[in-house]
Amino acid sequence: YSNPDFIGVQLGGAVKNVIAIGAGMSDGIGFGANARTALITRGLAEMSRLGAALGADPATFMGMAGLGDLVLTCTDNQSRNRRFGMMLGQGMDVQSAQE
Repeated sequence: YSNPDFIGVQLGGAVKNVIAIGAGMSDGIGFGANARTALITRGLAEMSRLGAALGADPATFMGMAGLGDLVLTCTDNQSRNRRFGMMLGQGMDVQSAQE
């Protein structure tokens, strides 16, 4: 799959990492799947709004470079950003979580 929307693809790739850290923190605290899903859906909406403001194609965020990558990064146990957030949510300090 290719996408000529460089702004949207780059923005989606960056912002999903921040959302995944938040999702991991939520999981680490023990808020559960409903809270994680709320973060993902609201995060996607914010990502789309930011993208529109910066000139991205809104459709980009509904495809692989947006929703697909966001869901994977926020839910997969191999996601470094999600794992980092989980460690923070469990009370670990930033320096220890980065090691």
